[in-house]
Amino acid sequence: MHQTHSHHGKTTAQIMGLQDRPTLHSTFTILLAQLDSIMKSLSLVASRFRETVVFPEGNFPARAEENLLTTLLRKKVDPSVEEWETEALVNDPAENDDEFREWAAGVTVQAREGKMIGGLAKSETLEQQQIHQTAVDNVLTFMTKGVS
Repeated sequence: MHQTHSHHGKTTAQIMGLQDRPTLHSTFTILLAQLDSIMKSLSLVASRFRETVVFPEGNFPARAEENLLTTLLRKKVDPSVEEWETEALVNDPAENDDEFREWAAGVTVQAREGKMIGGLAKSETLEQQQIHQTAVDNVLTFMTKGVS
């Protein structure tokens, strides 16, 4: 892969510099041969990729936050959220104007007291929120860099 990347860089530089055609042709031929080799290697193990079921090991950082990860990866909306959406669609906003004002006032008070994040009420303390954020950061780091 590194060699392919290197040859790709050289080919790009030659195209931009408009170097002589024989050199460009040979570099391009090498690049195509390497890409062909990669394709053949991947096709040999394609069935393994199709049959592999990904599940994190015990040392995966998200094991402690499995509920959070499950919630984030849900295909169907959480029942409480679905209920809230249905209720909002059924109720005419003009009819419940007073209720909305009371709710908005309560939300504003909670936000001022620091009990809200992004408009959603949180019963967690700031310390618990930081622990959860650290866990999420660990998952994202693992997903981008792998096990260190």
